[in-house]
Amino acid sequence: MPTKRFRVSVNGFVCSAQTWDDSLNGDGKADEVFIAVGYKKANKAGTILESVNPDQTPLMGDRWNNLNRIQAGSAWGGWGGIVSGDSFPTKSPWIRSQPLQDDRNWPPYKVWEGDLTKGEDVLFITPTIWEWDIGKSFWNGLIEWFAKTDDKFGKKAKEVISGQLPAYGWIFDAASLGIQVLATLPGMWSVFGEPMTRPIGTQRNPADPKGVLFNPQTLALTYETAELLSTTENPHGKGIGILSFRYVDDPHLWGDYSVYVQVEKAGGDNPLLTEMSIVREISRPEVYVIVGDAKFWIPDPPTLFRLYGGWAAVRVVPDGTLTNVTSLPKEGTILREEHAPHVWRIEGAQKRHIATPTVLARYGGWNMVRVVPDHSLAMIPIGAPIS
Repeated sequence: MPTKRFRVSVNGFVCSAQTWDDSLNGDGKADEVFIAVGYKKANKAGTILESVNPDQTPLMGDRWNNLNRIQAGSAWGGWGGIVSGDSFPTKSPWIRSQPLQDDRNWPPYKVWEGDLTKGEDVLFITPTIWEWDIGKSFWNGLIEWFAKTDDKFGKKAKEVISGQLPAYGWIFDAASLGIQVLATLPGMWSVFGEPMTRPIGTQRNPADPKGVLFNPQTLALTYETAELLSTTENPHGKGIGILSFRYVDDPHLWGDYSVYVQVEKAGGDNPLLTEMSIVREISRPEVYVIVGDAKFWIPDPPTLFRLYGGWAAVRVVPDGTLTNVTSLPKEGTILREEHAPHVWRIEGAQKRHIATPTVLARYGGWNMVRVVPDHSLAMIPIGAPIS
């Protein structure tokens, strides 16, 4: 059975509404948050092959007198603190703002990389985001929940691999497993509230006046769904393979956050640079078209609109993505410049003129010809014509 390697990362988050905070701001100005992601991998028999407990990122928010935190938010001065409307690490946090680094454990950062085999296994990834406060903590409740759900995830794995779920049902919640995270936290629902560390998305437990429940969301990745997400699917309108996990608090607690997770292929083709994609890096104005794994500069907006559909087609990629992309297309690429009559085929690091339509037909005809801006091919040496 085919096997491919995939990667899952957390690119960032948006705060649509900050959480309730104690009036003394004992934890720092406004919200201080961390992200925690755990995962389990199961085979088609429902056996759990890997299980990694949720791991906390460094705290993100107000750094005043807390220099070990990651500065995030705009609550005050140059120190941070997350308020409604803030995002991290950029204003478009669903777009990865820099290349992933193995020693980085806050957004953007890698949470899993490994192999998936068609029809054989499934990966479950559970991303959560937490409000941190001095005092009581819900954290142990999540760890206990994660530890005792192997049989539930195993059953879900058999359903996923056997095709009992909808084709696009890649996200499900804990309620569908028949087990939510429950805790009793006295003071949570009092008029004045009580600061504590808890997941955003905390709700009241109807069965316990002092109780809370939390319904974490989980991404189910098989070979098939990972392949779809990493190549063609834009499920939430934020880009290929980018998923939004939204957590909304009980109204008493105010919070509303979205965490952005990206699924992509690893150890091979870059899914951000697919054939005929139009891209620019976050901090650079230059726009390129990708043809035959090579980049070609689009010199002006009229060319962009004539050939490639205008600004709506441009995908913003992390800084550094284009650094090592060549200007020489791969072997066998067929292309021509916009206003030039010659059609060329790349062979042996040279461009060879395809002399007639009959010759072109041998290589698939006009449907195989890629059009690039004028002068794009000037630096590629000319080889013998193909006749």
